[in-house]
Amino acid sequence: MNDHANRNRSAKNGAGAASSSEAGQSVADLWAVSYSDDDDRELTSTQIAGAIRRGEIDGETIVWRPGMDDWEPLSERPELSPLLEPPKPAPPPPPAAASDELPDELPASLKPSARRYAPVVGFLALLLIAGGVWLAARDPASAESVASATSAVPAAAPAPAPTPLAAAQPSAKTAASAAVEPPVATAEFDRLRALRHLAALAEKASRCRARGAPEGTVRVAVTFEPTGTPSAVRVFQAPYAGTPTAQCIVKKLGTAKVDPFRGSPVTVRIPVELR
Repeated sequence: MNDHANRNRSAKNGAGAASSSEAGQSVADLWAVSYSDDDDRELTSTQIAGAIRRGEIDGETIVWRPGMDDWEPLSERPELSPLLEPPKPAPPPPPAAASDELPDELPASLKPSARRYAPVVGFLALLLIAGGVWLAARDPASAESVASATSAVPAAAPAPAPTPLAAAQPSAKTAASAAVEPPVATAEFDRLRALRHLAALAEKASRCRARGAPEGTVRVAVTFEPTGTPSAVRVFQAPYAGTPTAQCIVKKLGTAKVDPFRGSPVTVRIPVELR
């Protein structure tokens, strides 16, 4: 018997108790939700939605209810996956209607009139003509020299383009050290995958019962390092602790292997049913 079977039976008992204690609550809407290894709660879909909004659980949290063969991630259940979608924003309010509409054309009093500027334009034209006549009559050569000097002014030379800096070349020592550095794990610990792997090993360890040892369920704690290998496999439960039966179980579950993960070491508890 693996950990899922124990949790399924506890979830069934919890679902029955919830239906008798909460008036009007439908048993079909109760789910067993695994908050942690030793914390399985019976929640309705409404309560699950609230837990998601509060950040207590997410799509990777495993759930179960009667009728399911095994625990599954919340995101893979079609009844619960819509709860992970963020609420749709409210539509924007319609634009306020303009209180005053602009007129199609300006009033006649505001329209520019060519008649207003005619005297000014005429005066400026006369002033330019008189200035040109006066300058030509006084010194025709100076007028021509000013015009030629103005046209002979050379254009400013463009600024030279900046010289690009040489790219820094990595040293051979830096490249060699980068080549031997192990890859950094970026994924979180996959608890569901670890439980399934340990359940398969627990099935093999169920044959570890030594002669004279009683049948029963042994609780085993397996601690995984971020490298993915177990650093400790412990059996504290009497009367198995320190016996050849416990040593056999530790040897079997000590071969577990998970993908590297980031963060601190993680301890997973798994039951072994001795037969």
